[in-house]
Amino acid sequence: MIVTTASVRKESKYSALPSDYIFQWIVSETLGPLNASARNFLSEDGRRLSSLSGDPRETSFLFQRLSMIVQRSTQTSLCIPSVPLTKIWTSSRQ
Repeated sequence: MIVTTASVRKESKYSALPSDYIFQWIVSETLGPLNASARNFLSEDGRRLSSLSGDPRETSFLFQRLSMIVQRSTQTSLCIPSVPLTKIWTSSRQ
């Protein structure tokens, strides 16, 4: 799996960082899953955010924001303009 290979490669690259730092490589395929260690890290981060804010939905919000970042960066990298579906539908029927 590409996600796992990329994650292992980056973890070994940054293994010499001092223990004061937490290195977490987050790998995501556009329509696929996150790597397991990133999913665990983000779940723990969301749990800590929930305990600070008192809102149990923080983990969900964190994953939703990450999903939006992936979608927007994919759209930007493909240079797909945002066009309302009504315009596409109308132009294709003419």
